[in-house]
Amino acid sequence: MPSAVSKITVTIPKELTHTLNEEVQQMNTTRSQLVKEAIEQYLKQKRKQAIDEELRRGYLTMTEDERNFHIQISEEGTLTANEALCTTLGSEEEEPWW
Repeated sequence: MPSAVSKITVTIPKELTHTLNEEVQQMNTTRSQLVKEAIEQYLKQKRKQAIDEELRRGYLTMTEDERNFHIQISEEGTLTANEALCTTLGSEEEEPWW
């Protein structure tokens, strides 16, 4: 079932309209599709920035011991992931590449 859509009207400078039209033609798409993708990308970036800021604030409230613990866990996770990758790729080396 198709998703519901809304129609909006946006007023932008003529130069931006011209640039938009050139991009639409180059990408072989529609203005609506290009604007939709731009809005989705903008909102995704805003959510990422909010999450990054929340993580930063959380990190700043940690004690040094807590930070060191999380760094150690992160490093161990990276090593485990690398070991899994070597196993998946069928590496027959006795020593890991890292």
